[in-house]
Amino acid sequence: MRIHWAWLLPVALIAGTTGKMTGHWHEKMKRMQQGSMAGQTLADLARALENEKYNKGSYPETIAGLKVQSEFGDFSEVVLSRTKYYRTEGGYIAFVGSPGVQWIQAGTSPRLDH
Repeated sequence: MRIHWAWLLPVALIAGTTGKMTGHWHEKMKRMQQGSMAGQTLADLARALENEKYNKGSYPETIAGLKVQSEFGDFSEVVLSRTKYYRTEGGYIAFVGSPGVQWIQAGTSPRLDH
């Protein structure tokens, strides 16, 4: 059986292109999953902060001892541990560094900046 070398180049190009496209798709899905996890974690944190304000009259100084419970599966303790929380006069701001910058302010929805 003879191998036709002329077929080797197109097959190699197709395999390389397919591999590259699969890698890009995998990275895109990973970023979307991380964004969903960060967004849900911040939404759960926002709910816990609002409950704290309702129960005690003001937002807490820190989120270290705050009980954050999730209603959905995308909550992440790892993301919560990376969250930087800043208490302000009119509310609070929480930042998360991965992916991009997620942030949430009192009375608004989570935002994702790329």
